[in-house]
Amino acid sequence: MDGTIPEALFARIQEHPRINEMSRIFMSGSLDLAAKDKRIDGIFKDLGRYAAAIWSLYLHFTGGLTLPRLKDVCRRSGMLSPGRARALLIYLQLLGYVKPLPKTAPGPRQYVPSPPLITATKEQARFGLEALTIADPHMRTVLDHFDEPAFFRTFMMHFGEGALNASVVVDQGDPFWSIFLMRNAGAQVLQLILVSDIDLGGKPIPVSIAALARQLNVARSHIARVLRLAEEAKLI
Repeated sequence: MDGTIPEALFARIQEHPRINEMSRIFMSGSLDLAAKDKRIDGIFKDLGRYAAAIWSLYLHFTGGLTLPRLKDVCRRSGMLSPGRARALLIYLQLLGYVKPLPKTAPGPRQYVPSPPLITATKEQARFGLEALTIADPHMRTVLDHFDEPAFFRTFMMHFGEGALNASVVVDQGDPFWSIFLMRNAGAQVLQLILVSDIDLGGKPIPVSIAALARQLNVARSHIARVLRLAEEAKLI
């Protein structure tokens, strides 16, 4: 169980004639979730915070969430420094997404994910699973059992391990990674642009920097910087 997507399946999804529709379902759903809940918006703002939330659930279901284990996952990912683990754990506590357990024995303190974090993770995952039913109707079976605790536990074990494996093999030096995924609200900027008209087929997409800044609650100068860097990297 390593969460790896077989190459043949990955290619089938990428080449599916309704891939744009599938992408829109997932991106629109994620954006709507963030717009409704500031806590969800907080973890969606950059890949580091999102990964910390996912790996908190993963660690909880695979032996317990502790600071040393989160540090180890950050180190193994190559995406986050172990030193950032403490700040991320504090951030998740401030959001009410994890809470410490009373310390009753020697060793590192254990933390547990809260029901709101589990609910938020389930809601976003459902958008992805709904989209995948277009390519494979059998994914409906996953959705039918998603609220069963044992089933969700197994899902998060696969998902967390898959996210860790993916972070190791991708080229983290790629500009797409640094400009959109690791920059505050970068992925959301890209999603909003794509969702506005994902089927234009290479035609120019009108973008309002002021509107994006208002919707994402960031400075207009920040949005302009993200777009400028993406243009210089020939991503847009």
